[in-house]
Amino acid sequence: MGCSSSSQGGRHPMLMTYREWRKKYVRHWEGRLYVAYNDDGSSSPKEAVTVSEATGWGLLISVLERQHEDFKGFLLFYDQFLNQRGLMSWQLCRTTGPVYVNPDNGGSNCATDGDMDAAYALLLAERLWPGHGYHAKGIRACAALWEHCINKTTFCPLIGDWVGRPGEIGGPQQDICYYDVTRPSDFCLTHFLAFSQEDTARADGWQRCLDSCITQLCRGLAPHQTGLMPDFAVYDHTGQCYKPALRQVLERPEDGTFGWNACRIPWRLAVYYLHTGDPRLAAPLQRMADFFSTQTKLAAGYDLSGAPLVTYGATCFQAPVWTLHQVLENFTESRRVAGNILAIIAGGWSNYYGDTVLMLCQLQLKSPPIAYTPPAPSSQQIGTPQGPPAQQAA
Repeated sequence: MGCSSSSQGGRHPMLMTYREWRKKYVRHWEGRLYVAYNDDGSSSPKEAVTVSEATGWGLLISVLERQHEDFKGFLLFYDQFLNQRGLMSWQLCRTTGPVYVNPDNGGSNCATDGDMDAAYALLLAERLWPGHGYHAKGIRACAALWEHCINKTTFCPLIGDWVGRPGEIGGPQQDICYYDVTRPSDFCLTHFLAFSQEDTARADGWQRCLDSCITQLCRGLAPHQTGLMPDFAVYDHTGQCYKPALRQVLERPEDGTFGWNACRIPWRLAVYYLHTGDPRLAAPLQRMADFFSTQTKLAAGYDLSGAPLVTYGATCFQAPVWTLHQVLENFTESRRVAGNILAIIAGGWSNYYGDTVLMLCQLQLKSPPIAYTPPAPSSQQIGTPQGPPAQQAA
């Protein structure tokens, strides 16, 4: 594996190498590359081979690894499947012929997080490999995201470009206003900070997204001392804050629990805190770290009060907690979680989702290629104008 047991106590050990991850999950198709997410056929339909999430992650992993040829291959694939709004179709299928957009299940719609990771990766790529037009592509992705994937009342992410207008009822559950739904794991603060400093036409808007997401993270999203946040949340117009979903809004009856989406939150927030030291994140991160330190065995899902929903663990839950402990320099805890991750991998229980989250966690800990100055904390409320974005570090 990428590190020995004796190296686990150091800062940012590598638990899986890029070569190992690439061999397991990267596939070639007509001069392009994609990340295979469904080799075992467990996702529906069984012909599905990749999703926009995986493509955004492939772009981000390859740029963090400085693998330019791989980055170009992933970008060709991303560009091939942009929809009419300039965002990537969320699910792609293949049998024996070409890759195609799933005609069912809204396959041509986007999922916000995949395009946010792609836009961020393009902006990073411009810094490493200028002269290839990556900045312009990244800004086009930012413009499409701003137009179609940001709630203009709360300035938090929508779950995709397919949601209805404010107040409109409909969608998968037919009785929900999806404009009011957000996925807290899409609160990619590092991305919003980069967008606010690179996408000059919408700089103030992206700064509002950054501040608003942090405001929401510190309010109703974590109602218990555990600090755990839900897979999906719904905006409470009376209280002017997002609250955990009380029932199924998109994927499962447990959409309001710390599940297979929310497991990414400790990683996303910890990396932003590592890059910026933004003091607004200190308390929410510490609450989560304190809770996870009480768990002898990290479960693959919890209710928000901290009761485990299952008895087994999974890398996609372990890796973000490992990242959180690394950033907060809780090295005794991070060693313990690293041992759990290596045991899962050695036992053959790893999969695309967990291994890819692990790759991103360790790469963002190890080598952030762009440094931004922390934004000035804002005390202004959602919906009020913000000041100019922080200036980029020299």
